[in-house]
This record gives sequence, C-alpha cells and structure tokens, in this order.
Amino acid sequence: MASDDQVILALGFAAICDIEIMKAKKRKIWQRKWLQRRTQLGCYENLMKELALEDSESYRRFLRMDVSTFEELVALVSPSIERNNTSMREAIPAAERIALTLRYLATGETQSSLSYQFRIAQNTISGIIPAVCSAIYHHLGSEIQVPESENEWKMVAEEFWAKWNFPLCLGAMDGKHIRIKPPPHSGATYRNYKGFFSIVLLAVVDANLKFLYVDVGTNGRVSDGGVWGKSKLRQAITNGDMNIPEAAALPGLASNLPFVIVADDAFPEMRMPWIPQIWELFNLID
Repeated sequence: MASDDQVILALGFAAICDIEIMKAKKRKIWQRKWLQRRTQLGCYENLMKELALEDSESYRRFLRMDVSTFEELVALVSPSIERNNTSMREAIPAAERIALTLRYLATGETQSSLSYQFRIAQNTISGIIPAVCSAIYHHLGSEIQVPESENEWKMVAEEFWAKWNFPLCLGAMDGKHIRIKPPPHSGATYRNYKGFFSIVLLAVVDANLKFLYVDVGTNGRVSDGGVWGKSKLRQAITNGDMNIPEAAALPGLASNLPFVIVADDAFPEMRMPWIPQIWELFNLID
C-alpha cells in the first residue's frame, strides 16, 4: 500500500501535468480571431485602398506621401524586409509592413492603436517597425547629401531663385520636436518648452524640399538655435570647410550680397554675416 508521501507526490505530479496540458491548449490558439481577418478587414486592405482610389489628398495625409512615392519606396525596400510564408501562417506583405511603419512615423500612434487598425499583433508590430526603419535607412540614407563644392551650392541657390524668387539662398532650415518616452532616470532633460518630452530634428532642405542636412537626437530642452550652434554643419561652415560661395552681385545692386540659409527667429545665432535673417536680406535688397 502506498505511503502518504507517495500519494502526495502522485497528486502533485498529476496537478503539474494538468497545468502543462492547459498551457499546451492555450498555445494552440495561434491567433485571435479578429486578427485572422486582417486580409479582409484590416486598414491596409480596406481604408488605404479606398483612399488611393477615391481621395489622394487624404491618402497623402495618412502616410505623409502620395501613392506613387509609396509605391517607389515599396519597390526599393521590399527585398530587404520580405518574409516567406510558412505552413502555420501567411507572411505579412512588405508593402503592408511599410505602410504600418509610415503610419507610426507620421503620427506617433501607439503600437497598441496600430494593432487594432492594421489587425496585426502588437508583438509583431514591435519587430516590424525597427526592421523597416533600418531597411529604409540602408537604402536611402545616402540620399541626404550636403553640397560639397562651390558649384553644388550655387546650383541649390539657382533653384531657390528660379522656384521661389529668392536669390542667394543655400537652404531653408527649421527644427521639429519629436515626442518620445523619456529614458529612465533622465529627469527633465528631454522636456521641451511645450511641456512634453522630445528629441529635436534639425533639417536643411533645398528648393524642392529635399533634405540636404539632418541633425537628430538632441534632447528637447535645447532650443533650435542651440542645436544649430552645436551641429557639425555649422562648425564646418564656421571653419571654412564647406566651400560656401563668396558674396555675389544681384541685378540692380551695386554691392555684393552674401549667400544665406533661411530660418526664423528661433535661431538667434543666425545673425551672422554669412547667414542673416530673411528680413535682413530683404532690407539689403531694398
């Protein structure tokens, strides 16, 4: 006859087996049912296709780019992020992965919210976004090129004059606060003047709104002017390393005027001979 210890041991073993069986049953539920209807009811297969066919402006607002640009991006990036179907599930198409990532970048929506929109599990989204961002940077990172020669700078200025009727302009610059969750133990370091936590994106664009220079990552407490003051581009220009063209003449003016980068009054350090404020240039021209 079994001893009490043996009985207790047997009961304990049976209980453990029951627990493991229940866990196995739960694992068999591969995906929630509403997620399984992604290809029929998800945002990509429905709303995005409706917008593409019926409302191009809303499509642009949704992804911050038009249909043709999105298709170009998909063609470029897809080979790096495509996944193969398995016997257990069908892979999420590369175009849908890119659309989800662009929506995240355009709005800053939570991954939980995107999960409901696109009908993709949140843990899957957490892997898709960094993978797509990495692929985009891999393929397009080299597209951001600061002009290196005097002739390249002059070509930028000529486009500004032709398209915007603004002479001697080497770029338009501004800063943008990107909302973040602050790093642990960072205190108020990333809190900006608007009251939320952020990092700063500083950008210079050409006449066609194409990026010439980007500085991103400075904590939100630093002003746009402060970011510019510490940027590599400013240091290079100050040191005379950027081949900025010499002051040039304009029709009807006796004196030469400097080439400029256009910015607003958030950049107090811009009051320099080689980069005056926009209204200062107008005063010179007048």
